[in-house]
Amino acid sequence: MAEITRKLYHQSTAPAVLSTAVKEIGAHWEATRCIAVMGKPGSAPTAVDEYCAEGFKKASAAAITELVPCLQHAVEGIEPLLIQEAAKAPVLQAAKKSVTELGVASILAIPLTDGEEVVGILVLLHNHARSWHPSDLVVLKTLTDQIVIALSAVSSDCWVDLTTPAGQEIFEGILPLGSARTWTEDGPVSLEIGNPGAVTLTVNGVSQPTTAGSPVTLTLGASQSRALFTAWPRASSLIAIMRPLAADGSKHMLVEDPDVAEFYLPAGRHWARWSSTRNIVLPSGKSILIPVNSAGIVGTGAPDAFAKYIASGYFSLIALNFADTTALDHRIAADIRLNHHYKVVEVVPYGPGPYVIWKYQPHAAVQHYQPTIGSSPAHRHHRGTHHRSKRQHRAQR
Repeated sequence: MAEITRKLYHQSTAPAVLSTAVKEIGAHWEATRCIAVMGKPGSAPTAVDEYCAEGFKKASAAAITELVPCLQHAVEGIEPLLIQEAAKAPVLQAAKKSVTELGVASILAIPLTDGEEVVGILVLLHNHARSWHPSDLVVLKTLTDQIVIALSAVSSDCWVDLTTPAGQEIFEGILPLGSARTWTEDGPVSLEIGNPGAVTLTVNGVSQPTTAGSPVTLTLGASQSRALFTAWPRASSLIAIMRPLAADGSKHMLVEDPDVAEFYLPAGRHWARWSSTRNIVLPSGKSILIPVNSAGIVGTGAPDAFAKYIASGYFSLIALNFADTTALDHRIAADIRLNHHYKVVEVVPYGPGPYVIWKYQPHAAVQHYQPTIGSSPAHRHHRGTHHRSKRQHRAQR
């Protein structure tokens, strides 16, 4: 699943996100067809894409137009809908012609949601009986969340920072989606792009990357050569966004890898507030250590430990980037969805994948988030690339 998520975030347009989603999900779960339809129930679709297994032709527009509204009507809330023996299903009587035309035996329909609002639907069709394990449904629901986030990413504005090697500011700001800018400088420059693909940039005659989903830092010389820095992700956007969110001096936070945030933020001095996906810090200061091997595999029982604290609202802030402890992160994300007080407040570009940040809002009304990738200004005081080691961090505790 991590590979599918990475592919989604590497797309630069909404059609590419949908095409990648249906192709990767359909092939992975060996579906006869996988169809993604964007649009609110009862409204005309704004986008449709379909994957077909080898040997099958794409469904007619009439068949999709007949089948999908029936499924949208049958789905209860935001929960997945599983239909076996589709030809006999009462909820599909109005789409009986389409079910017969497509030769459908089993259907799994999963709403695509933005907060509590349904914005589309993902449909997996099999021409034979198909049983689904509960873990499959959890994984697919998590992937549908990633689809919506990826679509938001390629529809967002772009934060851009252009400086000289000495740190002199040439440009810093947010460029609207679809805009184009050109700079010509006498010497080398450093360019950081928060949401590549949202804008067209040309620096010293070189067109910049157009792949969305991850921030990019480039050094461009007068000779128009460039080198991609990949050793350590730039943390400026993450720190700038985390700063106000972590400002409450009493609340507990769960961050997949909190070392960078703890190093840069004033809140980092209060180490007992910071838990990671390897260590839950209790109010007493004692810790629940999560056994994780070198491959990021989490020991038995760890997901249940996080589920208990998430259900109780122990963490005021949760930030995951599905990179270090990927399997556990997806389990945690599933538990977060079960507690409706957690709302996505930001998606921040960072290294191998963006950080998704949830905030606990016990009394807030339902809010439909509009995540923006890389649109927040960076923290302007760069303090070097050397971060406090985990060994030193643990010793201080």
